[in-house]
Amino acid sequence: MNRTPVFLSFDYEHDLATKNRLVAEWAGEQCPIWIKDVSLPGAVTDHRWQADAAKAIDSAKAVLVICGKNTHSAKGVIAEVQMAIQRHKPIVYLQAFKYGSSLPHGVAHDTSMIGLDWKAVHAAIAPLGNQ
Repeated sequence: MNRTPVFLSFDYEHDLATKNRLVAEWAGEQCPIWIKDVSLPGAVTDHRWQADAAKAIDSAKAVLVICGKNTHSAKGVIAEVQMAIQRHKPIVYLQAFKYGSSLPHGVAHDTSMIGLDWKAVHAAIAPLGNQ
């Protein structure tokens, strides 16, 4: 099965456990989504961090953003979303909590989020798999 590669953006300080859980749950062959786990610790202002993030986003078909309670202020997530927009990559926002999930600063407040279910995410990005 061809798996659709995605870049996963998340708040490194607050949502690392959620990211690790998704990577583990979606690693099975039955999941048609391949999370390119490139967890990028480091300062957003570091040129190497920016270059690594841009390269990883370029090689993905879409960008998934884990929206936790502090995502609105996560500088790394905000930078990665901007990189995705500049590269015309589709972005899917994942609601990490039933209540309290926040979108990155600069994203419209009425932007829809979907659950952390790979089947729902796959339905949103399936047309990208053959591009």
